[in-house]
Amino acid sequence: MLTPNGGVALGPRNALHELRAYFGWALVFSAGVNILYLSPTLYMMQVYDRVVPTSGVTTLALVSIVAAVALAVLSLLDWLRARVLLKAGLRIERSLAREILSRVIDAPDGQARKQAMREFDHVRAAVSGQAATALFDLPWTPLYLEHFPISLHHIRRRRSSSGILGGRRSG
Repeated sequence: MLTPNGGVALGPRNALHELRAYFGWALVFSAGVNILYLSPTLYMMQVYDRVVPTSGVTTLALVSIVAAVALAVLSLLDWLRARVLLKAGLRIERSLAREILSRVIDAPDGQARKQAMREFDHVRAAVSGQAATALFDLPWTPLYLEHFPISLHHIRRRRSSSGILGGRRSG
């Protein structure tokens, strides 16, 4: 079966196999995004650990530049991941739309036709939308659940020790 652009249409089983390359790149970009999501936390830890005790303006400037670059790269990787997933959705639509449409046209019930096209649209939206992004972010959840309490403890410890050791008495 030929697609409108002259390529061979894939069957439903082969269509998901064709998306493996797109999902592989999305997984790579998700790894980068999720690692870089730690940059604001690490930035604050460095500020409290290195800048506050020494009042180092140069250190603050350098750490801020590194954090800004990390956030810019995070934005770029997140955009690339969204583009790859969008292309995956377009690919599945290009591969299956013609076959599904021909089956829908041959279906006797008009309501079943509408429902089949809606369901195909939902599948395409799930492959290229926020659901796929959430699935690629899911393996990183344990890292954040482990890292967040540690960083909070570190910040609280720094605040309390600087308050005890460096605080002034009024009066």
